[in-house]
Amino acid sequence: MSAAAYLFFFPSLYIILTDKRRIKLLAFHAAQALLLWIMAALALVLLRSLLNLIWVLIYLPWLDFIASILRLGLFAYIFFCGIKALNGEKYEIPWISKAAEALC
Repeated sequence: MSAAAYLFFFPSLYIILTDKRRIKLLAFHAAQALLLWIMAALALVLLRSLLNLIWVLIYLPWLDFIASILRLGLFAYIFFCGIKALNGEKYEIPWISKAAEALC
């Protein structure tokens, strides 16, 4: 269930909002996944806004390719975190794990 929290957004909300958060490792991964999804959404919106701002000034088609690579890398990292959770490890994401411990 903790791996599903990383791979999809809604399981992390379900774990945090129900009694499932009594299981400490599951609650930690769910809180960390929830914060990771929020940070990823903000990063993707910021990236798209920045690209649109640059394209107003000058169109550079290779920037879209770089943005696609960054998105792919972000989702690969989310998948990597899901694999770590599936193996039962307490993998701590820098800057997010402290907030996740406070949330759960």
